[in-house]
Amino acid sequence: MKKIIFLIISFTFITNTIKGQELKTPKGIIYHKTSTEINEKVKQVLVHAINNSGKNLEYDKTFICGPNLWEHLIQNKVNHKISGININFNIPDKGGYKIMHGRAIQKIIDFYTIWNFIIKTPKNNNYIIRKPNKNELTYYWSVIPYEIEEPIYIIEVNKLKIIIDFNSDSKLLYIDIIH
Repeated sequence: MKKIIFLIISFTFITNTIKGQELKTPKGIIYHKTSTEINEKVKQVLVHAINNSGKNLEYDKTFICGPNLWEHLIQNKVNHKISGININFNIPDKGGYKIMHGRAIQKIIDFYTIWNFIIKTPKNNNYIIRKPNKNELTYYWSVIPYEIEEPIYIIEVNKLKIIIDFNSDSKLLYIDIIH
């Protein structure tokens, strides 16, 4: 009997701890969770990619370079090295919206150019991989025309916060910088 009570108390504690760590999705945002196994698999792929110049990070024919990242590449004169298809984003702004530009990327060489410019190999493994917070989800929701589905992460590295979203096959779908 003592074992059963202990197990019930332990299970309740674990369940409450897990619930306390769950992301509270902002109102109006549709966010679909995936399994812990898939999230962990993708997280390990990210760790490997960060430490190995983007290796093992795959995408399905095309991935999207979001407007903040594209602007960062333009400001640093890296954009001229990258081919792709121009994309316009209508970003909500005070009193309406503003148009920002991004890029649909298809060539692997362009992926490596972007990845290695923004990630660079961090010294002393100084980076963080985590789930996005409410503000980061709100920004992402404002630029995409689809529902948010995990796996999705924020990589904090080299003074940048990078949002990286994957499709249901754990392949890169979208990458952008969060301000």
